Amino acid sequence: MTELSPEHSSREIGVYSGRATAPGIATGPLVRLERPAGIDVGVADPAVAPIAVALRPGERQKFLSAADVATAALSALAEPGGEGAAILAFQIGLLSDDELIAPVFAAIGQGMAAPIAWSQAIGGLIAEFAAADDEVFAARASDLADLRDRVLVALTGGRVADDVVPEGAIIFAEDLPPSRFLAIDWNHAAAVALAAGSPASHVAMLARSRGVPMVTRLGAINIKAGALVTLDGDRGRLEPAAAAAAATAGP
Repeated sequence: MTELSPEHSSREIGVYSGRATAPGIATGPLVRLERPAGIDVGVADPAVAPIAVALRPGERQKFLSAADVATAALSALAEPGGEGAAILAFQIGLLSDDELIAPVFAAIGQGMAAPIAWSQAIGGLIAEFAAADDEVFAARASDLADLRDRVLVALTGGRVADDVVPEGAIIFAEDLPPSRFLAIDWNHAAAVALAAGSPASHVAMLARSRGVPMVTRLGAINIKAGALVTLDGDRGRLEPAAAAAAATAGP
């Protein structure tokens, strides 16, 4: 659950305040993006039956193939020489990092299925980053969660669906990893509003470099998808468009 900052407790009805992250003001329909479905594997426990010894080489290969799929998908989003390429290199590099991959293979060798072994290994890293005192390091947890989900989707034979958004959309999500930001057509979408997130995140850097207004740490919002809203990246606010227009018009 997203922890609300003190500013949320005293906000006007329908007006949500967060952290100004990328400047600019945009008005458009609210579009909610959810985490890819069907990839929650939980944490292994005694109720999870271990896989047979004969199946373990297959689980290892299954993981390697899924890592290749995730690597290819991330590489396809990276524009050569662009800022996005440098950012995605962080995620891609982890898929060949022995410190992360060795525990996955060790868990598979002990009888754990590949999806659970991967989820546990990277889950520990995500928790470590998220708990960091340095905001820059803590913000990288979103990148790692994206990598976790992409590999899990590949392991289960699924795919990460393309986010097709209407013209002028204000995108709302719990958080938004850089790969998902790069997959969105910003000739159509207008701005980003996040319940969590951080101005120090990679996606915030991308938003600023591309002139996409963004507000982070808004907390939960009670606005229906499709409602017309105004996002103010200068003041860190999200509100119904009618309220924003009335405030601008004055008495």
